[in-house]
This record gives sequence, C-alpha cells and structure tokens, in this order.
Amino acid sequence: VTYYWPINMTRIKDLKVRQAINYAWPHQQLQTIRGGASTSELATTILSPVTPGYEKFDLYGTDKKPGGDPVKAKALLKEAGKVGQKLVIAYQSSDASVKSAVAIKNALEAAGFQVVNKQVDKSTFYTQIGKIDNTFDLFAAGWSPDWPGGYSVFYPCWDGKNIGDGRSNYAQLNDPSVNKAIDAASKIVDVNEANKAWGAIDRQIMELAAVVPDYHSIRNWMYG
Repeated sequence: VTYYWPINMTRIKDLKVRQAINYAWPHQQLQTIRGGASTSELATTILSPVTPGYEKFDLYGTDKKPGGDPVKAKALLKEAGKVGQKLVIAYQSSDASVKSAVAIKNALEAAGFQVVNKQVDKSTFYTQIGKIDNTFDLFAAGWSPDWPGGYSVFYPCWDGKNIGDGRSNYAQLNDPSVNKAIDAASKIVDVNEANKAWGAIDRQIMELAAVVPDYHSIRNWMYG
C-alpha cells in the first residue's frame, strides 16, 4: 500500500506551488510519528516497490533531505509570486493524524505557506475529499490496488475519466498526456514493456507534482 497526499489540481493550478509542497514535506518527522523505519519506507513514487513496473526515482530530493527542504520550497514560491499561499489541509480524527497534521503545518509554514488544518470525521472523510467541489487543497489518501499492476493504480486514481463525486481520482488530475499514456499502456500485451510504460507514467505524474507520496507501509506477517 502507498499512502499519499493528493493535491487538489482544481484549486492549486501553479506547478511551482505544487513542487514547493513536495520539497517542503516532512517525510522523516511523519515516519517518526508512525513509529520509525520499521513501520514504513519513505515514498518518492506513486507505485510501491513491490508493484510490477515500479521504478525508483526521487524528483524532490526526499532521500537527501528527508526532513524537507524549506529553502528550496520557499524559492519556488517566490518565483511563482505565491509566498503566503494559503493551503487548507484535511486530515482524519485519529491521534496519529492529529500529530501528523501539526508536523505538516509547521513544515509548510516554514517554507512560506499559510496553512489551515481541518479535521474531518473518520466516517465521512473519503466522502468529503471525494466531492468535486470540496474546499480542501491537500488531503491524506492511500491506495491498495486490486491486483499488483500499474493499471490497477493509475486508471482508477489518476485518469481524467475518474473525476467525479465518489471516484478515486482525488487530485482531480485531468492531464491529456497522462490520460493518453494510461490508455496506451493498458493496450500493451508484452508484460515487460507494459511495466516500463507504467513506471514512466509514475514519473510523468510526479513531474506534474499532482501528489506528495508519503510512505509505503511495511507489514510483517507470520505464517506456518
């Protein structure tokens, strides 16, 4: 499972602002709140390392600066003329979520954003962030695909066809080149070629900074 924070593309239209959010993200602090490196691996991609097609890349310097890079983020905001940009962040009403929201607010404010945190009841959270006209810029989400493959990640969550109330394209990403690439990859018969195509789509979406990948969960199962 990959947990990530989709950025509402309908509300945050400036690429540099979305990139600044990615650079400022406090990956390491959030990992500590979850219980450390034994619980999760910091994510820089949408696909998880166990999903066919996964390609390791790190566009926003997470591996070098896991605590975030507020200087780089603020420089991007300055370039965009958006220092002081307001972000409304939705998070769930659990103990870990509350602590995470505080860490995110502190990190983003250090990078030049103005942050408003809004706690949303756990029972209605996905309904609320799944509304097209929601009033949030950023929200926690996650995706466990029905089967291990790129199609089961990118079509439901990142194809423009899946924008609608209750659908799982929470970022409301509707990029013609991404839509076209998903259509093309879904028709590739050769498994290795298809996997390469899905890995390339992962990078394509991350270049648009439509999301902040947060972590890949680590689960240990006992079996006999």
